[in-house]
This record gives sequence, structure tokens and C-alpha cells, in this order.
Amino acid sequence: MKKLASVRMILGLFLFILISCGKTILPNDNKEDLTLQNIETEGKWIDNSKHVKVYFEDELEKIVLTDGCQIVSANYKKFYPAISFTDIIFTQKTCNNILGLDQILKQTKFIQAKSINQMVFINENKEELLVIRKF
Repeated sequence: MKKLASVRMILGLFLFILISCGKTILPNDNKEDLTLQNIETEGKWIDNSKHVKVYFEDELEKIVLTDGCQIVSANYKKFYPAISFTDIIFTQKTCNNILGLDQILKQTKFIQAKSINQMVFINENKEELLVIRKF
């Protein structure tokens, strides 16, 4: 009887250790899943370093960018992994620090997702033109 109780206690202790040392499952943060195709672009995005606000309207395939000096709007079409902007229209105030948001759109060939909350506008030479995060 004492032997059976000892065996049960040892088995119980072994199971407890086995369960507590098991692999912890964390939410999937797999970088392979991060493509522009499965990122929700709709809404407001910002780049604090350049004071740029970007608004995506996915249903109408429209984008608007502003930095306080310039407002740029365009139509866009996603061709994964590329993106193209057409009908680029911009207005501009007289400012000293002109960023050239219209030029950023004209030069952008890809938008790469860095995370579910961060995207990068990239030119054909793979240079980062603008880094934005979800607001």
C-alpha cells in the first residue's frame, strides 16, 4: 500500500514537471505572414520623423498624404508585391521644408510590411522612401 502511494506520488510529480516544462505557445508572430496582401492598409498611418500623415481608402483604392505643406492624392493598384500610383494630384503651400510627397509616390514601386502596424514605401533600387506606422 505504501509502495503504491509512493509510485503514485512519483508519477504525479513526474507529470507535473513534464507539463510545467512544456513548450509555451505564443501568438503567431511569423514574419513570413507579413505581406501587403494580408495587412489591413485601410485608415490613417503616420511617419513622426517627417510629420507625414497617410490615409488609405481601400474600397476606392485612393491614398492621401499630407505633411502640412503639401497634400497629395492618388489612385493606387496593388499588384503583389508591387503597387502603382496613378492620377497623382497635389497642392502645395509656400514652405521651406518641402518633402516632395508627390515624388515619393512617383518613385514607389513596392510597399513592404515590416509588421502588422508598419509599412515602408520602397523604390526600384530597394531604398526606403517613407516608413509609416498605423495610427
